Amino acid sequence: MAEFEFVEELPTRIHTPRGGPNERLLLEAFAEALQARPGVWAKWPFMIRPQTVSTYRKRIKYKTMPAFQSGHYEAADRNSVLYVRYTGTEVTDGR
Repeated sequence: MAEFEFVEELPTRIHTPRGGPNERLLLEAFAEALQARPGVWAKWPFMIRPQTVSTYRKRIKYKTMPAFQSGHYEAADRNSVLYVRYTGTEVTDGR
């Protein structure tokens, strides 16, 4: 049987213009929260269009988003929703 997610109240609408200071601050706070709970998946903190989910996933993977440049993060999408987790610092073997 399918599981459904019910909420008591609608979440607060977060207006984050792409590339604006609100987005940068929110993503920095999100990255810090992920670092506080390594290995735990978290839902992306604001709504993004289904067409751009893979773009955000790749930007995290290739470290082109400033908030996710230090340490190692993984991103995955399920049903057009982006999830991210912090997996720790990258280990290099000198190669």
